[in-house]
Amino acid sequence: MIAATPGAIELMCRGAVALSAATAQGIRVDVPYLDRTIDEVAKQIAVIDDELRQTDEYKAQERKFGAATKLTSDDQIIWLLFDHQGHEPLSHTPGSATRAPRPQLNDPTLRHIGTPYCLKMLSRRKLDKLHGTYLQGIKRETVDGFIHPNFPLHRAVTYRGASADPNWTNMPIRNKVIAKYLRSAFIPSQPDHVLLEIDLKQNEVRVSACYSQDEKLIYDTLHGDMHRDMAMECFMLEQHQVSKAVRNEAKGDFVFAEFYGSYYPDVARKLWHEAAKLKIEDGTPLLDHLASQGITERGECTKGERRETLPGSFEAHIKRVEQRFWTERFKKHDDWRKQWWNDYLKNGYFQMLSGFVVTFGKSGPLGRNDCINSPSQGAAFHALLWGFIRLGDWLRKNKMRSKLVGQIHDAITLDCHKDEWREVAAKAYQLLVVDIRKSWSWLVVPLDIEVELCEQNWFEKRPVEFNSAV
Repeated sequence: MIAATPGAIELMCRGAVALSAATAQGIRVDVPYLDRTIDEVAKQIAVIDDELRQTDEYKAQERKFGAATKLTSDDQIIWLLFDHQGHEPLSHTPGSATRAPRPQLNDPTLRHIGTPYCLKMLSRRKLDKLHGTYLQGIKRETVDGFIHPNFPLHRAVTYRGASADPNWTNMPIRNKVIAKYLRSAFIPSQPDHVLLEIDLKQNEVRVSACYSQDEKLIYDTLHGDMHRDMAMECFMLEQHQVSKAVRNEAKGDFVFAEFYGSYYPDVARKLWHEAAKLKIEDGTPLLDHLASQGITERGECTKGERRETLPGSFEAHIKRVEQRFWTERFKKHDDWRKQWWNDYLKNGYFQMLSGFVVTFGKSGPLGRNDCINSPSQGAAFHALLWGFIRLGDWLRKNKMRSKLVGQIHDAITLDCHKDEWREVAAKAYQLLVVDIRKSWSWLVVPLDIEVELCEQNWFEKRPVEFNSAV
């Protein structure tokens, strides 16, 4: 990654200073809560371990491995699930010169098998990661009641945002139970302060549209609802039948998956698996609705050049949806993706709209997905960093009591005085929505922000309205 323009060089230098100031400020930790939660989660893990040892699966494991039996051994569980019980793995490890490929024992695999043993083991793995990686990791990094995450600008080859010691950008949010345990540990620095999160809405999609200038993508981003529309197509629904959960499923496992380079076998498998848990707006199970439309089988969803798609299956249906998505709905964007990849193969580099040149990844030339995703991911982070720098300058110039404390994905996090957060939110809007387009003419799609307030802790946050006029 090379800063190839004066603006890019300035962004890198000023960004490093601004993020270093946020690191020095730090984020307050509720240490008594953290200690209680570490003990509580350890007890929950011990209970699950006792329950797992009573299962027939563990007893079979003991018969096979004897004194060497280890409850959580991946090698032993792989033998148990795939050799002993005969389950089909979802994927395999790449293997090496000294070790053959083997089934992957990951969370999607345990969810896919779905037996009581697998679901209990999945819960244990999540709690173990919460306990060791997150809670104890935060405890180790806490100094005088604060953590001070680093936000390096040199680690991501694509110049996406990063964090370390601890990784502030890797705090779980989708699993609400895990998120509550973890995020509740972060609190405002003082009784008269709140945490404020300023999120750039659809940031990567908007920036991606700036590259291709696909009129339909721009319209959908600003005025439409592509997630609802694709839920209707994927699950054969009318608009009034789309529940919030079904829309979110289409958003994550179809729209985002397609934009980031997945394709129909993987997409269909994930959608079908999640559909088993969902209902449409009138309460009908989603799989029952699909059956009423003539789709009762998932299909093989296998990879490889010789894969076959079962006629009438959900996989065959998603294949058609995917074709329409790229050849009709977003054809101009798909043409841009193909041209961008071909130009990279020809030239060996590309330059982002924000002025940074990317040549290789950490292990060599970029693959197709990284090449296509990097321009929007990198430039989207640059937009956030541009605003982060100027918001910090404004806070200092006006001697505000509010401080920047970090960035996470497409959001800026602040520790704000209760009397200042509305003014801070309005200034962020002015910078990230209005002023940035005056400096960066390539932003043909306007950015927008959402603001959330955390009065108690980082988990208990709520969206708030603010006057965008400074």
